[in-house]
Amino acid sequence: MRGGRFLIIVGGLLILATVGLVAFYFLTTMGGPPGPGEATPVGAAATPTEAPPLPTRKVLIAVQDIPSCTEIPQDAVAEWEVPERDIPSDVVLTKSEILGPGMHPIALQPILRGQPIASSMLSSREEIMRQGLDSACLIPRGKVAVAFPVTELSSVAYALQPGDRVDVLISVSYVDLDARYQLKLPVILTGGEDCLAGCQPTGEQRERTLTQLTVQNAEVLMIGPWGAGIPFPVEELPVEATPVPGEGEGPPQVTTPSAQKTYNVVILVVSPQDALVLKWARENGALIDLALRSGVAGGDQDLFSTEPVTLEYMVRRFGMGPPPKLDYGLENKFGQATTAPAGTQ
Repeated sequence: MRGGRFLIIVGGLLILATVGLVAFYFLTTMGGPPGPGEATPVGAAATPTEAPPLPTRKVLIAVQDIPSCTEIPQDAVAEWEVPERDIPSDVVLTKSEILGPGMHPIALQPILRGQPIASSMLSSREEIMRQGLDSACLIPRGKVAVAFPVTELSSVAYALQPGDRVDVLISVSYVDLDARYQLKLPVILTGGEDCLAGCQPTGEQRERTLTQLTVQNAEVLMIGPWGAGIPFPVEELPVEATPVPGEGEGPPQVTTPSAQKTYNVVILVVSPQDALVLKWARENGALIDLALRSGVAGGDQDLFSTEPVTLEYMVRRFGMGPPPKLDYGLENKFGQATTAPAGTQ
C-alpha cells in the first residue's frame, strides 16, 4: 500500500510539472495569455503589429514605355497615386502641364512604364533648337539632316525660317568631251600637218546650261549654325525718334529698329537619296537656289513635274529666237541711263 501511494504522489508531481512547463512556454512565446473570449491555437504565432501606410501623392506617370526622342502622346501618361519617397523633385503633377493646347513635349531620355514624369525628362522642339540640345530628336524616322550653304539670293532674301518647306532649283552647264581622252573639245593634237584626220578644229566651246527643279518639299530644320539659338523672331527694343519741328508738342514717336536677318547656312531635312543629290550639286559647282513653298492651310505638300529649262525651251516657249542680222545698231552713248533727262519728251 505504501508503495502504491508513493507512485501516485510521484505521478501527480510529474503532471503538475508538465502543466507548469506548458504554461511557461505560452507566456514566453505568445506574448501573454489570450484575452477574455479569445482562444489561441496551440503552436500558432503571434500577429505582428502593422506598420503605418506610406504617404502618397497624385502625380503624372508613364503608363507605357516611352523611347527617347519620342513625342509624348496623350494616352501614354496618366495621373496616379505614388509613394512620396519615389517622386522626383521636379515631378509633373497633371496632364495639362505638359499636354495643354499647342504643347508637344519630347522625351529626352527613355521613360519606363510606371515611372513618374519629371520636367527634366522633357523638352520641346523650340527648346531643343534654342538651347542646342540633341538635334537628332527633331529628325523624323527615315530622314537625314544636311547643312547647306546659302546667300541672300539663294535663301529668298533671308526669308527662310525653321519649319518652312523649300524646293531646290539647280542650274548646270554642259560641254562636249572627247570620249577617249575625257578632254573638252576641241582637242588639239600635236604634230602639225602630220596629224591629218586626227586634228581637231580650234576655237572656244560654249557651255550649254540647263535649269531644273530637283529636291522638293524639304523641311528647313534650322537657320545658321546649330546651337547658336533661334535667330527669329528678334526682340526689338523701342527707340525714341527725334521730334520733327513744327509738328506739335506731342510726345515723340516710338519706332523699332529693323533686325538684321543674315546667315550663310541652313539645315534641311531630306531623304538619304536627296541628301546625295544636294551633295553632288554642291561639289560639282551647280548654281543652287531655294524656292520657298506656301504655308497657307498647312503648307503645300504636292510634288511637281517640271520641264528642264534650256535655251531651246526659252526660244520655243517665249519666242526668244535670235533677231535678224542688220547693217546698223544702237550705241548707248548715255551709259546706263534708262530714262529721258528731265524736261525732255
